[in-house]
Amino acid sequence: MKIASFTAKDVKLIQDNDIETLAAEASISLNRNLTWMKLVLTDDLYNENRQRIPKEEFINVIKTGIFMPIKMAEGSISEGHEETTPLGAMSHLKTNGNTVEALAAIWVKERPDDVEYLKQRYASKEPIDFSWEITYKDSIADEEGETLTGVSMNAATIVGRPAYAGRTPALAIASAEEGENMDTISLEQHNQEIENLKKEYDEKLASLQTMVDEQKTSLAELDELKKFKADAEAEKAKADKMESIMKKFTEANVTVAEDYFTSKAEMLLSMSDEQLTFFIQELVASLTKADDAQASISLTSKDIPPMNGGDGDKVDNKNLVDYLRGLDK
Repeated sequence: MKIASFTAKDVKLIQDNDIETLAAEASISLNRNLTWMKLVLTDDLYNENRQRIPKEEFINVIKTGIFMPIKMAEGSISEGHEETTPLGAMSHLKTNGNTVEALAAIWVKERPDDVEYLKQRYASKEPIDFSWEITYKDSIADEEGETLTGVSMNAATIVGRPAYAGRTPALAIASAEEGENMDTISLEQHNQEIENLKKEYDEKLASLQTMVDEQKTSLAELDELKKFKADAEAEKAKADKMESIMKKFTEANVTVAEDYFTSKAEMLLSMSDEQLTFFIQELVASLTKADDAQASISLTSKDIPPMNGGDGDKVDNKNLVDYLRGLDK
């Protein structure tokens, strides 16, 4: 194989308005070994797999779809994506309503038989349908299916059973001899479409962020309300229990100073019903013995649980009360 090198001194850039006629002239002025195909790459509706690319993602489709391959099985159109290989590459993409259309350069020299097969099929008005191959960052599920976000286009594949059921066909096939205009747009229009899509995407993203911030604020307010409710319920429970404790003292015919419950609230609230009953019984027993003025307290031995020491000896109630009072101090 021989390699020829040359130096280019005069370079002329393709002007924006030159791209309008690129599809018709490229194979003549640049490369005769190309056939140009126009196709619908995707729309924003759900396909047969219950997946869709929303219009907000078209900017990603256009940015990532340029120069990605057009694929097809060798010798025929396969039902699915298996055993398909590159047939050409997408050179230009644009939006058209709720669709993205692509202009693809098909490699005649690499796949002459397959290119001829596609031309004949198109001329006979037989379907040539595409299914995309993409990667995506996330999906949003709903009742109809899932919406894909953060997409990157990997390929457009000619298949016999397209996911879009005829909505993503080849729209035109043109060779150098035919010189057919593929309805492209200028680079300036292309860039403007990308800017418009980016602006629309940014606006929707900002709107979504506002909704997220509002939801965060609502959740924070809800958390505050939940905490307020929990604190209120805890205070009510504490007040109800204190009322029950005071009732137990009253029922035991024990008169207590008003500041007693305030100063002893933490200790009394921490007691179980059994502990509180025992405490009041011991307190009553102590008061009955220590002060005859409390003789009106009518308690029997049945109200006081029997108490025995570790060695089986009966524990003196007064000593026990004194011990408890010492702990309280």
